[in-house]
Amino acid sequence: MKGSTNLKKSISISTKIDLALVLLFSMMLIVSALYLFNTQREMVDHMVENQAVILADSYFDNINTLMLTGGIANREIPRTKVMSEESVLDARIIRGEGINKTFGPGLEY
Repeated sequence: MKGSTNLKKSISISTKIDLALVLLFSMMLIVSALYLFNTQREMVDHMVENQAVILADSYFDNINTLMLTGGIANREIPRTKVMSEESVLDARIIRGEGINKTFGPGLEY
C-alpha cells in the first residue's frame, strides 16, 4: 500500500490533467472516426443505389421509346449500351401479359 501511495504523490497534478486530456481526446478521435466511417458507408450505399435506379430508368425509357416509335426490333442496341458499363452484370426487362400479347414473348434473356 505504501508504494502505491508514493506513486500517487509522485505524479504531479499537471501530469494527471495531461493524461486525462490525452485520454479524452483519444476517445473523441475514435468516436468521430467511427461516425465518419459509418456516414461514408451510408453515403456510398445511397449513391450506388441512385446510380442503379438512374441506369435502369434510362434503359427502360429507351425501350419505351423504341416500342412507341415501332423500332422495337432494335431493342438489342440499348441493352448492349447498358451492358457496356463495367459495373452492370445483366440487364433484363420483365414483361407483363399485355406486352407479351402486343409485342410477342420477347427474347430469351
